[in-house]
Amino acid sequence: HSLVRSTTAILDGPLGAGFDFSKNPIKEDVRVDGADGFDGLNSEKKREYSREENPSGLLYEIAKNLALSGVGRIILVRGGDRDDGYFDGSLDDLGAAYRRSALAEIVRSSKEKNDFDDAENEESFGEVENEDYLDEMFDGLSDGAELLAEYIQRLNPGVQVDIISRSKLLHLLHKPERKGEKMNDDEDGNFDEEEFEDNQISLGTNPVVVCIDRSMTAQLEMNDACRRHSSTGKEQSYVPFVSVETAGVHARLFCDFGPHFVVVDEDGETPRSTLLDRIEAVDGGEGQLFTVHCLEGERHDVSRGDVIEFQRDNSDGMSVTLTFPKCQVVTVKSPTCFTVRGWAKEDDTVSNTSDSHSFDGLLEGAPLSFSKVKLPKTLSFSSLRDILYTSGDEETKSDCWDDDSIFAPSDLDKSFDPLRRKAVMSSMTALDMFVKKYGRLPL
Repeated sequence: HSLVRSTTAILDGPLGAGFDFSKNPIKEDVRVDGADGFDGLNSEKKREYSREENPSGLLYEIAKNLALSGVGRIILVRGGDRDDGYFDGSLDDLGAAYRRSALAEIVRSSKEKNDFDDAENEESFGEVENEDYLDEMFDGLSDGAELLAEYIQRLNPGVQVDIISRSKLLHLLHKPERKGEKMNDDEDGNFDEEEFEDNQISLGTNPVVVCIDRSMTAQLEMNDACRRHSSTGKEQSYVPFVSVETAGVHARLFCDFGPHFVVVDEDGETPRSTLLDRIEAVDGGEGQLFTVHCLEGERHDVSRGDVIEFQRDNSDGMSVTLTFPKCQVVTVKSPTCFTVRGWAKEDDTVSNTSDSHSFDGLLEGAPLSFSKVKLPKTLSFSSLRDILYTSGDEETKSDCWDDDSIFAPSDLDKSFDPLRRKAVMSSMTALDMFVKKYGRLPL
């Protein structure tokens, strides 16, 4: 929970437009349903949305889930001029529905609050007329970033929401953070306003950048910036980067958590305890091996290379607490039987000097059960540029979809079909190249 609360989620995606209440005055008979395809605001007829008006539905979906999960801070990135033509809001029905829902919720709740305040004022001061209350209250919501920020804070008032420009974010990623550092004047003795603003805006201790429905050019620019990020006191500090884009029923997701990312818990589950039947010694040649047999009806969940620990409760009244050395799985013979040997950490050896830590207790039937030990793992992620291009040449594409090692299965049936994967990946690449050349989506 503390990790989630300390996370700063930086969302970069098509924000769409808000609603200009100055040009569309709200009356008492405002429509707030909007679920029937109508605009939802003073509209009696269906109309077509412009490509810039609707936001990305996926952006709203991610922002909603982050807000409800208890993330501490969300930064919305305003501006994406170099993505003109890549995202068409008129084709995003989910984005249109989210925009109508956000506007309807803001209008409804604000109208109820205003009616309550008017009732109190009328009771105290007589009749009160306030026809322009919504126009004044919603001043500034004509911007899509402001609308999404208001929607997030109504979902969870405890989330801090900030809005910065894309250029400012790239500047902060390139520039080392200097928290608490005193602002100095420039060479001419004048106050450096840009330096002051940079110190006021911090990406936090645990930032994550998420690109949503952005072109490959924009993704590469942001991923490169995350790779170059550094902070005071660290030789290297990489900002985790995630990009996701959708095209019809297909989607593509990319993760880059840096070349040295430590995974403390790979699944978040409590290791299951498996009951033991017996442990037998085996001559392993290079070292003592033990064959572990599970109790009848019990199945282990270990694989080769896993580290396990044996356990025994003291409910039988034993005064001495027995501890057993951790072991590493060498081979898996069956769902109920596998072979282990003593596990030693790097620069450490298994101790056999104490009876309580020796392997003798294993053969005597002292342990009653075992469970897997979760160990930190260091994973190395490649950057998006390294995967898409070879030798830094952006004109030479690498057939990355042929490399099974860089793909994580999301569907047990479709994810392992190389032809399907190649067709989807190459089609999305072709779509990106078409937009880059013609500045629009294909008809």
